[in-house]
Amino acid sequence: MRVRIGVLNDEHVGSMFGLWPDNYPTSNSGIYQLNQGQRYLLDNWNRIAAEIPPLDLLIFAGDEMDGKQPKSEGAFICEPKAPRQKDAALELLSLFKKRVKRGGELYSVEGTDYHMGKNAEWSEELAKSLGAVPMAPGRTCWDWLLLEVGGKRLDVAHRQTVTIIRRSSPGERELDFSEMHKNPADLVIRAHNHYYFWLTLSREDRVQHYLSCPAWQLQTHYCRTSISPNRKDGTMLGMVVVTIEDGEISHRPYLFPHPPQRRAVYVRAGIHDGRIAEGTTTEGGA
Repeated sequence: MRVRIGVLNDEHVGSMFGLWPDNYPTSNSGIYQLNQGQRYLLDNWNRIAAEIPPLDLLIFAGDEMDGKQPKSEGAFICEPKAPRQKDAALELLSLFKKRVKRGGELYSVEGTDYHMGKNAEWSEELAKSLGAVPMAPGRTCWDWLLLEVGGKRLDVAHRQTVTIIRRSSPGERELDFSEMHKNPADLVIRAHNHYYFWLTLSREDRVQHYLSCPAWQLQTHYCRTSISPNRKDGTMLGMVVVTIEDGEISHRPYLFPHPPQRRAVYVRAGIHDGRIAEGTTTEGGA
């Protein structure tokens, strides 16, 4: 038996650094024109949706929307209304939903309150619209998903510890916490960190795996102005497909790099030897 599981997360639909559908009306009845980075994301979104194999399960692992961004007063969002962000996210995610086989299943896991609303309000609304498997009557989105499939146990949640260096540390931590559980997981899946990382840990009697899933958001203004600019995001974006077959767990990442403008470009100062260089002004750079 072979089971293929796709994992998608951190699309941050509504962010100027995240995904947005092409020619899609905003809440003010206008048409938002994608910027260069968003066009790059959307092109890869469409490409990967066509490349991945048919899926038995699809897991949406949180932060599909960017929310209202109150800390920046909405300075870096292309759509301020959460209902419209939800509709746009549904439009985009439906492309991957089509890759699920007949009889397959969808699961949705809560994102952060900052992006998805208090008490997972928009995580729930989106999960219902996608037709995800419910957690309980009256509740569709899962806060923490423990799933048995293909003879293996999966532990899926959005949040995890964020580290800049030694990126195996969150995985080791999550696997150790899982080991404390009565029925420890064979595979722990987390999002939120915005970088891809796969870790395999051999126990005395079995093997455990950890997957940190990549994001679909480019480097934001928040990352550029943080205490560690240019270091908070991974170098790759995309998604991961996990395969369970004959008692073994394997995975294939579908990754693509941040565009070249992600890293700081050193500009040449316009002053040389105490004089203004030819072709520059005192108001501009080189």
